[in-house]
Amino acid sequence: KIEHWQKPSPTRSSYLAGLAYACHIEPDNDRNSHYYGRELFYRGRYRSALKELERHIAMNQWDRERSQSMVYIGDCRQALGQDGVALKAWSKAFDMCGTRREPLMRLADYWYHKYDHHRAAAYAAAALEIESDGFYGNTPSYYKHYPHEILYWANWWLGRKGDAKRHWELGLVIAPTHAKFLSDAQFFK
Repeated sequence: KIEHWQKPSPTRSSYLAGLAYACHIEPDNDRNSHYYGRELFYRGRYRSALKELERHIAMNQWDRERSQSMVYIGDCRQALGQDGVALKAWSKAFDMCGTRREPLMRLADYWYHKYDHHRAAAYAAAALEIESDGFYGNTPSYYKHYPHEILYWANWWLGRKGDAKRHWELGLVIAPTHAKFLSDAQFFK
């Protein structure tokens, strides 16, 4: 299995300029457009990222990257304080490509942080129905322990202690040194 990860580097300043130039000389190159929009998002240039990510989606190419661009649009909208628009973007990202957990887990994570047990549980449970498709943009924790972390938390507060324990145990098997699982062991022993 080949993993594709960006190497963190303090000298990424030329990367953004290089992508901008690449998009200028090849405006129909969907990969460059996606990477450029993503890099703008990473740099906190949310409004510029929105324009480029929307341009990328309009190219109507690879569904996985289009979906990921829509996920980033949701992330940008959330960063701009537009939570309602972010939620719609993440839902639309799943509609664009239903083979990845990323959009569902963004929704689950949003509701987890809002202490909405029902919605967090529903989206995390739905995410578990999807196996990894090997896409380079998949967040590894979404395919490992994180859905279980949300589900044991939500089920605990919903009074479903048996389901909570089951998801805690599954998460602990996947991530046996994860601090939250170890800390919450007191509730399940």
